[in-house]
Amino acid sequence: MSGDNEKKIYRGRIKVPYKHTAGHYVQTFLEGIGKEDKILGVKCPKCGKIYVPPKMVCFECFEKMEEWKE
Repeated sequence: MSGDNEKKIYRGRIKVPYKHTAGHYVQTFLEGIGKEDKILGVKCPKCGKIYVPPKMVCFECFEKMEEWKE
């Protein structure tokens, strides 16, 4: 069993093919963290709740959310 938890370092690129995207909301959220050093959420226009990570629809009001907040 010794050696099972050892760290392994791979120098180079690993190609990981995938068929699905994260979607607009998650992509915007992750780019905000990675490129702008900002945590972004979306605000419900009806109840005012802010969701982080962002969701397309408010779980309380079922309203579509498009207003981004930092």
